[in-house]
Amino acid sequence: MAATQLAAGDRNVADNSVIPSEPAATATSAAATTTPSRATPSTPAPAPDTTNPESYEAQHVHQVYNTIAPHFSATRHKPWPVVAAYLASRPPGSLGLDVGCGNGKYLSCVPPGCFALACDRSDQLVGLAARSQQRTTTTAAAAATQSSSQQPQPQHQNNQALVADGLALPFRDSRADFAICIAVVHHMSTRTRRVAALSEILRCLTPPGPSFDGSDLGAESGRAGGGGTVMIFVWALEQSSSRRGWGEGGEQDLLVPWVMKGDHGREKKKKGGKKGPAAAAGDGQEDKRIGQDGEEASPPAAGKPDQTFQRYYHLYREGELEEDIVAAHGRVLSSGYDRDNWWAVASRAAPS
Repeated sequence: MAATQLAAGDRNVADNSVIPSEPAATATSAAATTTPSRATPSTPAPAPDTTNPESYEAQHVHQVYNTIAPHFSATRHKPWPVVAAYLASRPPGSLGLDVGCGNGKYLSCVPPGCFALACDRSDQLVGLAARSQQRTTTTAAAAATQSSSQQPQPQHQNNQALVADGLALPFRDSRADFAICIAVVHHMSTRTRRVAALSEILRCLTPPGPSFDGSDLGAESGRAGGGGTVMIFVWALEQSSSRRGWGEGGEQDLLVPWVMKGDHGREKKKKGGKKGPAAAAGDGQEDKRIGQDGEEASPPAAGKPDQTFQRYYHLYREGELEEDIVAAHGRVLSSGYDRDNWWAVASRAAPS
């Protein structure tokens, strides 16, 4: 199936549906601070500007991710097993969305015979996702050419990535069989915007049949009476057992630092030919270094001081994600807790 089946038809794409590419934000516009090496805890966020939340998120989310994109991406290579399993169960012929795709690491999990459109507000991350997908497609084509098997092999579609605003997705209504939205909604600074983001994804899903009661096994596969589904992940407030130490009753709106170590360059090879740890990360391995607040940070390098970038997060308490899905006219099919995150699989609410 062609990408045009998901692309906006008569919808006015120019009307803020696709955000034009912007130059990478500077350290100043992203509110970076230069700090020595010391603990940098998360701090309660300044009260979000409910009169201009777009400006607030531009400073505390969009500009930050555009600035740290290459270094953030270096720590985000391995798909989460729960998300990978959800994608792997999509039936052939399914059309899907990855809303807030980051560096596109989940595109490689889309099964052969399926097609996905990925989008993100950061043009820098979308560029990384597009290049990664291009490499994946080239590798798959080469493997198919070299295969000596006479049996026809399922082919990966050339999944695509584009710049778009999660509150105005440039996709047609009721066309997506599945979607994922991983670590995105918690960056919206008001509940109204978080619910609106969920509603926008649900709008794109194929609707359930009028008799759907949630018991149809096809619901989570994006087929049969259940219609399309979306898997959503958000950071949890309840993280008392994690390195962050957040817990029930704590502050839900935080500025969480990302510490960019030194000049974030690659360490030179040490004598004897051994590579430094930064080189290992550059070789495609997921860098496990922990930043000052427990967040993954870019590899250390000598010369320049650390820079700290503050990112806005709304930490979801238990049950809050389900409440927001219902408020967005969705139906929760399943939900749970995984690695300091709340997750849910949802569909559009069945017509009454």
